[in-house]
Amino acid sequence: MRICDSRKSSGGVLVLVKDALSIYTKRILVRDDFEEMVWLHINTKKLGLSRNLILGCVYVPPVNSIFYDDKDINCNITTIESALFSIKQIYEDTDVIIMGDINARTGTGVDFVENDNGAHIPSLEACYDTMRINHIPTEMIPTRHNCDMKINNFGKQLLDLCCENNVIILNGRITPDTRGNFTYVSSGCASTIDYVIVSPNLFPNVSTFSILETDLSKHFPVFCELKLCPNVKPITTNSSSHIVKYKWKPSFVDQFISNINSAEFIHNLDDVLQKLDTDMETSVKHLNEALLSVGDKSRMRISKQSDHRKQPHGLIPALLASRKQNLID
Repeated sequence: MRICDSRKSSGGVLVLVKDALSIYTKRILVRDDFEEMVWLHINTKKLGLSRNLILGCVYVPPVNSIFYDDKDINCNITTIESALFSIKQIYEDTDVIIMGDINARTGTGVDFVENDNGAHIPSLEACYDTMRINHIPTEMIPTRHNCDMKINNFGKQLLDLCCENNVIILNGRITPDTRGNFTYVSSGCASTIDYVIVSPNLFPNVSTFSILETDLSKHFPVFCELKLCPNVKPITTNSSSHIVKYKWKPSFVDQFISNINSAEFIHNLDDVLQKLDTDMETSVKHLNEALLSVGDKSRMRISKQSDHRKQPHGLIPALLASRKQNLID
């Protein structure tokens, strides 16, 4: 989240990843000059795709934003181009998805190098060859429709980025968004400025693309779904594995109270409190370990087979879950 001069929060980029996909995902390009964007490398080969995936969730502040006041650029799309260049230097055999609020109005401008005009930008001949050889034929890319017919300067830069980096806009091409619906509506104004942009190689894997309705924001959520190999599923916990849990047992309350009042636990708690200001993560870890030790001594530890359902880990969540169940009962 950014903090502007008035010390008020003013936006930011957040990416949430499902637990089952976290083992395939790592964040990349964590650099100060790549602010307002989050880049992830996803090992989608293990999920049934032919190539791994780079996902970029980006925000491009609008023209005349204070974001550009202390920078040499006046459009953050050039920063996205720099990130794509870095990706090409580091990662091979990957496809790209870029998504977010880009504040670019692209009308129905051409966003790829057409077969019958591959040299309309001389520097793009190599890009055209790459698209023709390694990706689906450009004549198979559906015509892009757009309810917003205006093209602004940011839109021109975005179209150039698509041509030069061999990526194409999904908006207005995939069902059910075949009209290219508006993604932003305010009083007296409607526009398409939120996008999902992909490598053409991903086109056969896009099963749906839609603009969702909401009353929570002037921006409408953009939804895109990729289909994987039907025989490949995300890895989950082995159903036969044993997991350790803690269950609150009323019959051992006195023993628990005695253990938590012991000199050993109090010493561990003092050690945690002394380090709390300097190392929060380690302090929480040590506190949990101390409480688990009390749970062990109070005979509240149990071992059972995993059943794939989400269970509370550690003694504190177990106590809270038990308390909630008692209130329900």
